[in-house]
Amino acid sequence: MNIKRRVNKVKAWMVENGITQNQVAEVTGVSPSYVSHTVSGRRDSREVLFYLEARGCNTCLLYTSDA
Repeated sequence: MNIKRRVNKVKAWMVENGITQNQVAEVTGVSPSYVSHTVSGRRDSREVLFYLEARGCNTCLLYTSDA
């Protein structure tokens, strides 16, 4: 499964908001690798996506391709 995400914009949003993948992993209970795979669209962790949404990440970045 390859979910379309605006990967670079999600990563930039995380940096701008001081959120690291390790922090997301710790809070959501998933591995940092799984966070990375979710952000890049290779996996789809509801916990990670819900956490990013709750912190204010625009859902258009999480669920829309760059195309």
